[in-house]
Amino acid sequence: MTDAALKEEFARDVVLLKYVGMNPVVVHGGGPEITTYMKRLNLPVEFVEACGSRTPHVEVAKMVLVGKSTRTSC
Repeated sequence: MTDAALKEEFARDVVLLKYVGMNPVVVHGGGPEITTYMKRLNLPVEFVEACGSRTPHVEVAKMVLVGKSTRTSC
């Protein structure tokens, strides 16, 4: 993230979520791999304002990210 205003807005959103009692988890990376697996599973891939919208397919994201962290930690 290179835009300073965007960083500030993102940080405020995370703080707001924490303030209202939520525990946000920020995951960066894995997007292209998640999209690849979703296509392999014939799941729809939707992008909203250039960001992947994958809310209904959290299990695919978890599968990809857990596999990715397991590969990189060995």
